Amino acid sequence: REKGGVAIGMQDGFYSFDFDTAPKLLSRPENYNSFMYRFNDGKCDAKGRIWAGTTSFYEESHECSLYSLDPDLKLEEKVEGVAVSNGLGWSPKNEKMYYIDSFEKIVFVYDFDLDK
Repeated sequence: REKGGVAIGMQDGFYSFDFDTAPKLLSRPENYNSFMYRFNDGKCDAKGRIWAGTTSFYEESHECSLYSLDPDLKLEEKVEGVAVSNGLGWSPKNEKMYYIDSFEKIVFVYDFDLDK
């Protein structure tokens, strides 16, 4: 962030936090129900986009997703049908993205293009 502070993921969305003021909502998925879902795990990619996934308070639900939030605050759903969004990482050359749905006990590997 150019003005300092940090961008953070909280239970119900992405926020900016400037240490001097209360967190300010940047974005959240449409029709997001924070009584059913929460953001669980996130990370920034090499382009500065925040990636974070949701999980349900009820693990049997596969209604959660992985999202990315770009520096212009454009929120995109990247993976849907997730139960427990958890680990996230990229290969050293940013050609692969690794993503875990802990309920499924699987590490998914996706082709990744840093410029898209």
